[in-house]
Amino acid sequence: MPTNISAGNLQTLFSDAYQWLCTSRKRHPHSSDIWSFRRDWNHQAHRVMDRFTQGRHQFAVQQKVTLAQGDTVALWSSCDALVLKVLTRIVQTVLKPFLSKNCYHLKGNGGLKGAVRDVIQEYGKYRFFCKTDVLSYYDSIDHYTLLMKLHTYVSDRRIMGYVWQFLNRCVEWGGTYRDIERGIPRGASLSPLLGAFYLLDLDREMERLDVRYFRYMDDILVLASTRWKLKKAIRVLNRTFNELKLEKHPDKTLIGRIERGFDFLGYHFGPEGLAIAENTLNNFVERAIRLYEQGPGEPCGSARLGEYVQRWVRWAGAGLGIIDVRSMAILQTSRCSIAPIEIVLSKNVANRGNESR
Repeated sequence: MPTNISAGNLQTLFSDAYQWLCTSRKRHPHSSDIWSFRRDWNHQAHRVMDRFTQGRHQFAVQQKVTLAQGDTVALWSSCDALVLKVLTRIVQTVLKPFLSKNCYHLKGNGGLKGAVRDVIQEYGKYRFFCKTDVLSYYDSIDHYTLLMKLHTYVSDRRIMGYVWQFLNRCVEWGGTYRDIERGIPRGASLSPLLGAFYLLDLDREMERLDVRYFRYMDDILVLASTRWKLKKAIRVLNRTFNELKLEKHPDKTLIGRIERGFDFLGYHFGPEGLAIAENTLNNFVERAIRLYEQGPGEPCGSARLGEYVQRWVRWAGAGLGIIDVRSMAILQTSRCSIAPIEIVLSKNVANRGNESR
């Protein structure tokens, strides 16, 4: 068994992964392979497990599909998605003791709400900040560098073989096939874990310095009490990025004094308190208007508009608890006509307010 996992534990992993797969793809169209996969699962479950255990599972070509809202994604087959979920759990078990607690997007490290809460608590204790993220992070991850680093922690050749397949995948779109030689795929269960692991060297270097360090995937924030300590942290950041063949995003990199305030994880932190960042609000309005225009004649736009607003309010509430008055004012004074959006947003804000009470 991979990494000495017992047969019973492996069966539990596959059972949990199957339930996750059914839930995550329950809204897929009738043409999706999830329905035939579910129909035949009882007959092929042991065969899938045996092939995985023997290291003989082969990932199929990814299919690019266009979603209803117009986004294009590369989709794994249902069987591959299941195997990747199991693989993620196994690799996570191996890497978890070594991953940084300051990597907030990992399960158990606080998530978005924990990151925002901790930044607020530390905000007044420091004088300088550096905020940045990686330019096209997922697309920039070097396969060879990642595999060499991972091999230090994962000795099972079958697991390493599966990770190699995952990285060196092939994507088909409209009859054209493309071999991927750099980057990790979006939307795959294994990608957030590998994304956290790839910057492990940066996490360790920053934790040795006398600064406060936060990371949520590739969004990075450093707080320092003096300009000299901040400069030292920036040198470490630049050196590590060069070693990992990464670049800072030029439009999302900012260095300055704490009192100037800064945007991080979609929120604005400043002397006046916490609020939704203005760019975040603008993006929300633009997306909501597009969804409204796609559902003409329907109350408050389309059903997808309502779902999108609900998800957005839940995300915003993770940091704020409830949409703040300043953010609502920005929405209401937007140069766009957003009356339908305000109706849906106001209902969701009222619901969240009732729940909090």
